[in-house]
Amino acid sequence: MDRKIKKYERFLRTLLTNYVAERATRKDSTYQLVIDNKNHHLQVIRNGWDDDRLIHHFIFHFEIKSDGKIWIWVNKTDMDLGQELRLKGIPNSDIVLGFHPPYLRELSDYAVN
Repeated sequence: MDRKIKKYERFLRTLLTNYVAERATRKDSTYQLVIDNKNHHLQVIRNGWDDDRLIHHFIFHFEIKSDGKIWIWVNKTDMDLGQELRLKGIPNSDIVLGFHPPYLRELSDYAVN
């Protein structure tokens, strides 16, 4: 299981690092990659100011559970993260759309839990 978790972490780290790098030139805000290696959480946060309005929100939040499933908790983009994961060989049974309640997850092609 550890090999699978490490493999998934590497893929997500690369995906999110590239996302942040593509937005590095923005002047109004910064994109920060936050990784908790011990608990297997990966997040991208946007911080900054729009005139006198604070910008601070999550763009992505992934969690890799001990059973090796990737939980997508937050996706504030139009990216189809499930498709991105599948293209890297991650099976649907290892992807959970955590931002949907369980009764809606049952209607997807992905894992419920």
